[in-house]
Amino acid sequence: MSLARMTSMACALLGAALFGAVPGLAATCPPITLQPRFPVPTAQGANEVVAADVNGDGVLDLVLTNFDVGKVGILLGVAPGGTFGTRIDLPVPSMPASVQVADLDGDGNPDLVVGDQGALGIQVLRGLGGGSFGAPSTFVTGTMPYEIALGDFNHDGVTDVAVADVDVRTIHVLIGGRDGSGHWDGTFAQSVYPTNNRPLGMVTGDFNEDGITDIVVTEYTDNTLALFLGNGSGGVGDGTFQAAAHIPAGRIPYDLATGDFNEDGHLDLAVSNSDWNGVHVLFGSGTGTFPTTNAYVDGQNCAGVAAADFDGDGITDLAVDDCVNNQLLLLKGQGSGGIGSGTFAAPVVLADCCFPVHVIAADLDGNGSPDAVTCGYQSNSLGIFRDGCVPDPNMPHITKIRDVPNDQGGKVFVTWTRSALDVTGGAVNGYTVWRLVPPAGLVAHATALAALPADPTRVRSELRVRPNGTTDIDYWEALATLPAQRLPGYGYTAATPQDSLPGSNPLFTYRITATTANIDVYYDSAPDSGYSVDNIPPVVPSSLTATWAPGGASLHWTANTEPDIEHYDVYRSDDPTFAPSPATLIGTPTTAGFTDPSPHPLATYRLAAVDKHGNESPYASVDLRGVTGVGDGRPGTTWLASPWPNPVHGPFDLRFGLAREGRVTLVVLDAQGRRVRTVTDGVRPAGDGSIRWDARDESGAAVGAGLYWLDFRAGPQHLVKRFALVR
Repeated sequence: MSLARMTSMACALLGAALFGAVPGLAATCPPITLQPRFPVPTAQGANEVVAADVNGDGVLDLVLTNFDVGKVGILLGVAPGGTFGTRIDLPVPSMPASVQVADLDGDGNPDLVVGDQGALGIQVLRGLGGGSFGAPSTFVTGTMPYEIALGDFNHDGVTDVAVADVDVRTIHVLIGGRDGSGHWDGTFAQSVYPTNNRPLGMVTGDFNEDGITDIVVTEYTDNTLALFLGNGSGGVGDGTFQAAAHIPAGRIPYDLATGDFNEDGHLDLAVSNSDWNGVHVLFGSGTGTFPTTNAYVDGQNCAGVAAADFDGDGITDLAVDDCVNNQLLLLKGQGSGGIGSGTFAAPVVLADCCFPVHVIAADLDGNGSPDAVTCGYQSNSLGIFRDGCVPDPNMPHITKIRDVPNDQGGKVFVTWTRSALDVTGGAVNGYTVWRLVPPAGLVAHATALAALPADPTRVRSELRVRPNGTTDIDYWEALATLPAQRLPGYGYTAATPQDSLPGSNPLFTYRITATTANIDVYYDSAPDSGYSVDNIPPVVPSSLTATWAPGGASLHWTANTEPDIEHYDVYRSDDPTFAPSPATLIGTPTTAGFTDPSPHPLATYRLAAVDKHGNESPYASVDLRGVTGVGDGRPGTTWLASPWPNPVHGPFDLRFGLAREGRVTLVVLDAQGRRVRTVTDGVRPAGDGSIRWDARDESGAAVGAGLYWLDFRAGPQHLVKRFALVR
């Protein structure tokens, strides 16, 4: 997970002043930073492409939709990256328009989410590992789905999907269901939100800065964007959205990208327009409005747009497809000192091919600089525009920072390439792994930092200049130094100060320094960042029991022994087969007991342990219809207990209670409601009681296996319970 820009040039220079050496720039980039188009063949009708590591080898792959032939193409990257092996084509229903990649089910294998007009919705292809995928599952959303976007809209740790439907002029939000382990359960709950006109392009972001994800779509023939602000509170979304606000965005807006182009701390939008209206940059205010707009390349018919720092100056640039003139336009972001002004220079024009309709930025070759990829819809190919930056070969390069799987969190695995000086007789003798001390941790680290100000092998400091001109000092702490062993690459399991939490993936930043015998001569990698995840849920709580008492139903269980247990979730429903949900959650105790002051007579409880990272254990269950309570009943009420266990295996006690003395009739009926046995018919005293049924009918013959009913009448009370008898 790349960090857009860690430090400005001023940071590097101050660091050099502090430590007596100036590490070189990570790469040297020419003024025109993208090289001529290199075609990569695809099936017919390439419409959208994304870059992701789908086979887990640390090299970016390309996944694309082929709209004309009903295929999803996969081009597996070949190490060290930037080239591709044999294409894999996966059949899907006709007219797949868009694709995204995410590990929906949390099994460590990326899954594919495809917006497919032939399927009238999205298709999910679950990853099987090694770049292979299962058969598609269909979730209908409308008649003409186009762009899709992913996000955790209700902050439950499960990926959700937003779909723009061109034909019915709506967006559909699919909230992913959550199983007992906190992962996607294979279902979606769907909500629909209208747009004014045909929605095509879609992005997500927090545009009113309330901590909750919002959605923006282009309204193609209305010349507007539709902004859907997310609902929720305290920075936590509830998965619903407000009605759209409509924002002017140029003529026939098609695609859009996000970024803080003027570096004022607010998220902006770049919108490509198809009616020869170029690109419009809308500057965000942080309140969900965009009061200022700049326009560029008017007279160009633009399709896709991507935002990235293509020339390595720390300022965001734009890459835009001109689909009619078959060109890729590169608009260099302007500014100074690595701080963008929000303006863009006249475009550098590169020849593209054959109605390019989509563009992305991705570091395909792993050299730290983004490349561009376009979809040549009429050429049956992708266009690869490799960056023209030449990395400093003496600097190591971080290739990946990923969570260590199947652990309790607290660790990421950092991998990097060797320095060119890590050879026989070379100057590099080791690699130091550094972690940026997060601002929230400065107090905790104050003693250690104060004790080591003069030891640059253990603590480093750099000046960071904010866009508004104010400064901060960043501290880096050394985690380990590994010896150089002339290997092609290295790896280290690094600690993280905090794990991923529900609704938050805190990023921690690392870099690698290639060291030499001279402390003043070293070679820093570019920084990169990642987060750790607690992948292991707690075990199911044991020994769950329930009893009746005058104050209600009391639940007790054995406390979990995991050190990171935060609380327990208690769910209740009258349906004994219910699936726990927020609607059935009644308590979150932190100790191994809970009292429900107003239980339902037929209540079933589910209990799960939850750790501080949001992992929920499997559920323990207890049913009040089968428990023995204090006094064996509900004081002062008339009640009938369900047989327990259910199904029963033979004779059993029928338990009941009477609020007052009176006549009681208790009859066993078969599944069709015919009388099988009158167990009692007479006056009974108030209080709890039980009668044993010998599982025989009126004639004394043993009844067969099947479904039966208990029919209980006491004065005006009429209670019925169903049970099963097995032999």
